[in-house]
Amino acid sequence: SSASVCAAAEVGLGGGATVGQFRVLSRWSDGGCGGMGSVQWLLVDTQASLPAHGMHGAYALTTGNGSFGGSPLASETAAEITVDTGLATFTLRKQGYNLLHQVVVGPSTFLSPGSGGIELVATDGTSFRSDLDPTSDVIIEENGPARAVVRARGSYLSAVGMRALDYTVRMHFYRGHGRVRVVHTLRNASTALTDNLAFRSLELVLPTTLTNPDVRFA
Repeated sequence: SSASVCAAAEVGLGGGATVGQFRVLSRWSDGGCGGMGSVQWLLVDTQASLPAHGMHGAYALTTGNGSFGGSPLASETAAEITVDTGLATFTLRKQGYNLLHQVVVGPSTFLSPGSGGIELVATDGTSFRSDLDPTSDVIIEENGPARAVVRARGSYLSAVGMRALDYTVRMHFYRGHGRVRVVHTLRNASTALTDNLAFRSLELVLPTTLTNPDVRFA
């Protein structure tokens, strides 16, 4: 029962799962677990390989030792966050956030360090970029062997330091995958800019090292 679970480090997954991670989302106000409350909702991340039209047997929450299946995907230094999914290695810059600072797959570098970023172009053609903000705030928000989430916050600034809008970006990385799920939110919550702001475009710029890329759109 939930009353017996006090922490994510107490649970595991049955049913043949090879990787799993757990995060407590909310607790009961039952006074259990030393007064902090027993676990009410628990987020579980895992992976399953299925054939086309196949089905997998049920996974079961069991007692265990918490996250399993490998080391956490993300690590950090004072200047950078590195996410190693096993298939690709992504480097993100903390100050002057430019989306993906570098991407390496095996021996190949597909995104050279420092290229790219997120660019907002105003109606008069002025360019506002995420990498021009030296005070961007980039942190590891979730980290485990199955999935990592990096959250970035900052402002779009022009070359002369003029601010357009703020942003929040969450980047989701998955074990064994080379893809990144990016959720971008524009923010306009400044007392210095109370009017609606019109702009021409908002682009995620990622110049690759590929000479003849094959690009397909759904």
